Amino acid sequence: MSFRALFTAGLAAFAPLASAYTTPQGDPTGNAIYEPGLNSIVPVGKPFTITWEPDTKGKVSLVLLHGPSTNVQPIQTIVESIDNTGSYDWTPDTHLAPNKTYYGIELIVDGTGQYQCMQHAAQKTTPMQ
Repeated sequence: MSFRALFTAGLAAFAPLASAYTTPQGDPTGNAIYEPGLNSIVPVGKPFTITWEPDTKGKVSLVLLHGPSTNVQPIQTIVESIDNTGSYDWTPDTHLAPNKTYYGIELIVDGTGQYQCMQHAAQKTTPMQ
């Protein structure tokens, strides 16, 4: 079997892990995120309610971001294709790196790619004692 065939087969094996949310398009607009805010503490392993202004219709997806403002990367899909109600109860995974900065939330409107993000929220990603 050629390298190309092996590589293609390997990619196909990981296809189910790919996220299905719409790719963000343009500049951030609408659906302002309120929580987490810049001074919010978001403990891992405990429920936290993400809130935003639901000013578009349809479904939205929430994505966890990480990295400095010059290199923010999506690291985890929080939830996909939920009704745009303005809130979602999320329990952050306990495997997140212990870091109080460089985390953010991106809200993406499904189908249009319109998005909004809250970056660099002060999130506590170590279990509360």
